[in-house]
Parts: sequence; structure tokens; C-alpha cells
Amino acid sequence: MRFDFWQRWLLLGSLFFTAFGVVAAVASDSGLFAFWTARIDRVFFNGAISGEARAMRSFLMGPSAGRLPGAI
Repeated sequence: MRFDFWQRWLLLGSLFFTAFGVVAAVASDSGLFAFWTARIDRVFFNGAISGEARAMRSFLMGPSAGRLPGAI
């Protein structure tokens, strides 16, 4: 009984983080991550971000978020 609970919990956690990593890698500039990108822009770019910096952020988000499914 206890083993089944932990097995199910670990499976659901792995599926969640895999889905999160794939969505973050593919759709990092979507509204789903607006809270995250707003904070990044405020901290690293002083709130105003140029088109080149936005493209760089999107490019870097792909490999960093893509590591999540591979790490699980």
C-alpha cells in the first residue's frame, strides 16, 4: 500500500516536471510565463527590454527548460 502511494506520487511529479519543461522550452514568451519573464526583465534589464534581448532570453530559455525533462 505505501509503496503504491510513493510510486504514484513520483510518477505524477515526474510527469508534471516533464510537461513543465517542455512547455517552458517551447512557449517561454507566452502568457503562461508572463510572471516569470516580467521579473527577469525587471532584474536583468531594468524593466525595459529590447527585441534583441527578448530573442536572446527566448533562446536561452529553450536549453535551460529543456534540461528539466532530461534530468528526471
